[in-house]
Amino acid sequence: MTLNIRNILASAAVAVTLPLAAGAVPVSPGSEIGEGFALAPNGSAVFNYEVSGPVRVSIVSISGSGFSGGDDLYKVLFGVGATDTGFTTVNSNGSTGNATGTLPTFVTSNDFSLNFFADGTAKTVIMGYTFTVSAVPVPAAGALLLGAMGGLAALGRRKKKNA
Repeated sequence: MTLNIRNILASAAVAVTLPLAAGAVPVSPGSEIGEGFALAPNGSAVFNYEVSGPVRVSIVSISGSGFSGGDDLYKVLFGVGATDTGFTTVNSNGSTGNATGTLPTFVTSNDFSLNFFADGTAKTVIMGYTFTVSAVPVPAAGALLLGAMGGLAALGRRKKKNA
């Protein structure tokens, strides 16, 4: 089998663009996002999301299950843009355990990330999260539109009166 320069260049182009394709996931109002993943001992995971305008991210629910009687779940930290929250209650079921937690609702016009860190865990833990995205109402926009239309109507009347 002979390799030609075209195949080599095509392979190189694919290899270079693959990491670029693994960017942020776009979210928009009405989106319901969920992900499950394994978090290795002392590992971390970052999930990036891209927004195109102001959105409200709510019902951020975090769940986890692990071994060691669930003790490893106490060592998992998570948050939006940081890892500063952890599970406060873990239900132990003998050799396994499970936990649920939440993050507060937030409004953003900027891209954001959900971050997870297993700080000193002995075994892999299974994690999951879900959240919903909704539009941020802009009540001032309606008043602004009415004010602009009223101003145009007044300007039209003035021009008619002067004519």
